[in-house]
Amino acid sequence: MTRIADGQALWTARSSGDPLIAMAIGDGDDYVVSGDAGGLVAIWSLAQGKLVREFAAHDASIIGIICDRRTIISCCHGIDLHDNERDSEIKIWKAR
Repeated sequence: MTRIADGQALWTARSSGDPLIAMAIGDGDDYVVSGDAGGLVAIWSLAQGKLVREFAAHDASIIGIICDRRTIISCCHGIDLHDNERDSEIKIWKAR
């Protein structure tokens, strides 16, 4: 997150390994949800600038995420990194 007035970063989210591909800001601006190339979803607290939770959502690269206070929806399309099979899915997760 960056202060617009001076361009100084307030905090920086770092992936645990694979590149970050998608992100969405939660309803109410309380958190950011990100998805990476390895299929991992991460939930970040904006107030604390820290990782709250992460979980394996897909076997392929996440290409889109939307969220609100109750739900996270993620989608992927690509080749599974482990066995070269296709994974094209939309999954719905309970956020709380």
